[in-house]
Amino acid sequence: VIFYGDAYLMNPINETNWLEMARDIKQNPVGLMQDKQIGLSGNNKPITELRKVAKEAKLSTELSEKTITWLLNQPDYDEDAIVYKNAIFGYDPRNAKVQQLMHDFWSIYAKEELSWRDQPIWSYLMARERMRPLHLHRKGGKIFGEFGQKGHGGHVYVPQNIPNVPTKPKKKDRFQNLSPVPKFTD
Repeated sequence: VIFYGDAYLMNPINETNWLEMARDIKQNPVGLMQDKQIGLSGNNKPITELRKVAKEAKLSTELSEKTITWLLNQPDYDEDAIVYKNAIFGYDPRNAKVQQLMHDFWSIYAKEELSWRDQPIWSYLMARERMRPLHLHRKGGKIFGEFGQKGHGGHVYVPQNIPNVPTKPKKKDRFQNLSPVPKFTD
């Protein structure tokens, strides 16, 4: 099992059980563990996401509209498709469904003709294949410092108005509760 996390994320800050999550991913027919994107409401979430990021100047309006047109022209496009958070996920590279999903995704995304935002295309393919990933486990809170953390140029990936979540980790506590990195064996 492979766990991916965007580079802007902090190291694990709690007692995340990576081996338990890996076992769950391998035992699940979908072979994928990923959370839903927060902050999107209503129908047509992939299109909502594209319009939102264009409005926030994180994507050009031209690429946003081109991708929207492409999605709407897909005969199997599902307006109820769930948008997933691609900043953190785990997957089983030996799972046939995951292999097909990755193949289909990269055959579209690598052409660099549509949005560079991967969530709308990923969402379309997940809905098309009726894939519902497991939710990431959280013991005592978040896996990474995803709430209120900023990436390059102050880019914010999640809303900052989440109650009772500090916007910045306290420097003295930042690495206090790190879990040891597990050793994986086959």
